[in-house]
Amino acid sequence: MKRYFTQSVAVLVLPLAVLSAAQAADNTVLIQHPLAKVTAAEFEEAIDYIVPERQRPNMRAKDRNMRGFLADYFTLKVMAAAAKEQKLDQKRELVLNRQFVENRLLTEALIEDFTAAQPEPDYTAMAREVYLAQPERFELPERVRAQHILIAVNDERSDKEAQNLAAQVYARVKKNLDSFAEVAQELSDDPSAKTNSGDLGYFARDTMVKPFADTAFGMKPGQLAKPVKTQFGYHIIHVLDKKAAQKQPFDEVRQQLVAEQVKAFKDAKRDEVVSRYRGSPDIKVNEEAMVEFVKKMQERAEREL
Repeated sequence: MKRYFTQSVAVLVLPLAVLSAAQAADNTVLIQHPLAKVTAAEFEEAIDYIVPERQRPNMRAKDRNMRGFLADYFTLKVMAAAAKEQKLDQKRELVLNRQFVENRLLTEALIEDFTAAQPEPDYTAMAREVYLAQPERFELPERVRAQHILIAVNDERSDKEAQNLAAQVYARVKKNLDSFAEVAQELSDDPSAKTNSGDLGYFARDTMVKPFADTAFGMKPGQLAKPVKTQFGYHIIHVLDKKAAQKQPFDEVRQQLVAEQVKAFKDAKRDEVVSRYRGSPDIKVNEEAMVEFVKKMQERAEREL
């Protein structure tokens, strides 16, 4: 197996100009081995149909990405050919798995083909109907944006020690509120302070523990609260901004609601197709044989337990 990887890498170090020239002719071989080869046309189709849609532009734009994918794609092809030479493709478990995967892919293709043939509804109109019918979904509660510095009570620091340290920190930032972020990075026991400088962003009352929330929501923007005790320790809170309760405008949630309607449409069409075949009157179940099969499997399970 090592020689397959070595040989494929040797081909892949060719200058990009060589690959670009090869792609001019679809039947030009980009990479080969006695067991397999990949042409420009095949590789272009592999990018089109195997690489996720969102990743395709980045794949096509970068030499390194294309070479990496080609190496993976080609290595799989060579090793699969080697397995076939050893007749491993005839192993019963592989045959069954291959049939299952093929059936699943064909089923998805059948569903997609059926769905694509159906007239699509006006998703935006449907989204607006949901917006009007379910106003409670889009109500935003009062929110506060605040910074905090946490002085924790833990095995290394008693409650009294934490209280004293919190008082010192409070006095320090009170003298210069502009230093709050710097002090939070330096002294806060909240791990997130290293990256957010103690800024918690906007939060609703019920997302914080009660003593913290009661204090923050009782303050005005710009105010600094004396240390507040919670089960985590002592918090120095600086309120940056407040937003009153409001309803999200439709334009803010339109994309989300349209996506919901698209999914609902596709799910409904999927169910329609599946039901058509699963509930077909042409289906005949050999109940007697099924009863015997279940009995046989149960006996086997008893022996295996």
